[in-house]
Amino acid sequence: DKPGEYQIDKYANQLFDAQIRKQKKAAEYLLAFGPKSVAVKHDVITKLTALKTSGDKISSSELIVSLLKVLENINAQDQQVLDVLLWALEDTDPKISQQAKAGLESIGISAMPEYHNNFNTYSVKVQALVVEIIGGFDSGKVTAIKFLSRVKPRNDKMKFAIEGAVAELNAF
Repeated sequence: DKPGEYQIDKYANQLFDAQIRKQKKAAEYLLAFGPKSVAVKHDVITKLTALKTSGDKISSSELIVSLLKVLENINAQDQQVLDVLLWALEDTDPKISQQAKAGLESIGISAMPEYHNNFNTYSVKVQALVVEIIGGFDSGKVTAIKFLSRVKPRNDKMKFAIEGAVAELNAF
């Protein structure tokens, strides 16, 4: 940072401004900072958690998508990040759920312990998307196939998703 430049933490503070316009602008700047935004990861997660509990996703869907992209840009992979991504995966707004899916895809096999421990607690929609994500793993294919072979499908759509994911993992 050069003297006179706007500091990254000032943008992070604007995520909590009363005006949604300032929050969106701050998220865009954090996105532009790329990997440097790792310094404000906690603020991004705190904001997403607040949005999760507020239930006001209509006016803040752009903000949520931008903040999810920030997490992907900084390669965040801890449990808080997984919780936020899985929450966003459930969203009815396709932009939010697709960005969450992209984030989970970038985490890859590292998220397997989370899936293994909590898969049965996910909704059918999230389970199907997680199966799709697992089917695209580049590494850990044997682990992924073992996991998928133990999953009990809740419906035919889920059964076909599992079969497709296993076929994808077996393809070389």
